[in-house]
Amino acid sequence: MTRILAGILLSLAIASSAFAAERVSVAQLETILAQAQGQSDGDLAARLSSLQLTERFTSARAARWRASFPGARSQRALMGLADRSAFLDPPASEIPATPAPDLAGQRRIMGLAANYVGNAIPQLPRFYASRTVIHFQDQPGTVTDASPDETNSLHANRISRATVLYQNGQEVLQVAPLKVQSRHAADQGLRTWGAFGPILGLVLVDAAQNKLDWAHW
Repeated sequence: MTRILAGILLSLAIASSAFAAERVSVAQLETILAQAQGQSDGDLAARLSSLQLTERFTSARAARWRASFPGARSQRALMGLADRSAFLDPPASEIPATPAPDLAGQRRIMGLAANYVGNAIPQLPRFYASRTVIHFQDQPGTVTDASPDETNSLHANRISRATVLYQNGQEVLQVAPLKVQSRHAADQGLRTWGAFGPILGLVLVDAAQNKLDWAHW
């Protein structure tokens, strides 16, 4: 859900971007990455930042690509590219031909989902997770390690960290100390919440008040 919300903000950033991104498919991106073997971290990051996908690629494919990248900047550039494409259709070859379930099947699935949200989520044990949010923008200006080729393209400019606790069905946020945060300590822009389950209840309420569409089944 965090990645989807990030995709919304990144898509809006691209809409107002001053540079014309090169539109590529997933297959074309794979060719570009194959030809980029041996490039430096900064050069590959700049190349990826100049692209805009016309299709969405899977998390598994992204993890495989990132593992072969030369450094952190190119890995973050790939993450930004992926998040900007979060709401696009995957390649046609990756969409199953299975038809959507009939009305009875849809009601059964939604009933199971509602039962899980109503019964399982409140009984989750106490636990915590580390949350890292990478902030992207198209003209950072404040990034000290950016190369000249990256100054006008979308890439990460700040990382914020926090610990999210789950206690008695509620989320408690513990922001990292200032010395761990970047010099832009205030967490501006993207806000994320409900990662441990509360967001699912909101999704079900919205689903009950609107019309559902089944896709990529």
